[in-house]
Amino acid sequence: MIYLVRFFLLFLVLSPGYLQSAVEKIDNNFYRGEKPHAKSGETIYFYMERVDSSNLAFWENYPKEQEKYRFELLDLLYKTEPVPEWVEPHRMLIETAFLGTQAFGNSLKFYKDEQKEESELWVAYVSNKKLSKRGEASLDNVEMNFAVMTSELVPFTSHMGISRSVSFVYKKLPMHGGLAVDLHAFAAKVMQQIHHDKKYMITVPADTMQKILIKFLSGSGIYIGDNNYHIYLEERRKALEYNEKDIKKIEESPNPKPIYFEELKNSWNQTKEQLDQDFQNYQKMPGIIVIEKDETFKLIDKKGTVSWEADKNKQSKITWFFEHPQQTPGELPYITVDLDGLASAWGG
Repeated sequence: MIYLVRFFLLFLVLSPGYLQSAVEKIDNNFYRGEKPHAKSGETIYFYMERVDSSNLAFWENYPKEQEKYRFELLDLLYKTEPVPEWVEPHRMLIETAFLGTQAFGNSLKFYKDEQKEESELWVAYVSNKKLSKRGEASLDNVEMNFAVMTSELVPFTSHMGISRSVSFVYKKLPMHGGLAVDLHAFAAKVMQQIHHDKKYMITVPADTMQKILIKFLSGSGIYIGDNNYHIYLEERRKALEYNEKDIKKIEESPNPKPIYFEELKNSWNQTKEQLDQDFQNYQKMPGIIVIEKDETFKLIDKKGTVSWEADKNKQSKITWFFEHPQQTPGELPYITVDLDGLASAWGG
């Protein structure tokens, strides 16, 4: 019987599914995981490496290099006739990648200028190569990345500045879709191993990333918005009502409709549809409520208990959370995800 148990445990450890979802600690500052890509079946590697003086210069320079490649590609998009066939499919990435690289660069800046002693900065990234130590990441093998910040002062982590590498487009390297959720989940899994006290991941993602997180994590404890978000939604609804009145006036007028009328009406319909979806997401999502009011930030759990609170003006040691441009909600809301739920999406 003992031999059967040992055989079962050995089979479990050596089985591909187990290995692919495991997180391997290479050293205290470097973690690795791997999974087969859902479509190609190719092995994709996931990494988390801590930023310190040994690798800070590379990661500081990384978004700058990505921007250089992006400008080269923009020239091909807008100054070349016809646009090269290999460039056109990546138009959206080329046009918008700066949003992620800027946010990533800001994270490096906060760490370098203010946060070295009080906070931790990690980089989570996807690679087409199996790396064995920090310092092996390059423009030729990092396909997607974002910054992960946390502190012993907070019960959460933040993922900021996710972006695909435009250098992969420029160098015509193979690219893989559907990596974002796995990378978020891997980063959560690693952070669970490093810090057992971290309960949530909080960020203000771009609209596209918000939709992806809602789609894949809606059953894992995700909450959209804060106690001010519904006010913003109501203001948008009132503005739409004024627009609707204007549209009706034009429709009922005996005068010829302006040439832009159909475009205006279609835009209004799309905005209303999106707003209705935002209300639905805000009302339905379970999980942790983020409250921001009168310069006091609170985390309130499902039972109504305040699990953490801080005065923005007195928390100079975590300014990366309160002042980082990507962590400031406005038209886009906070997303708070239960770290256990997010990590479970990785498996293992």
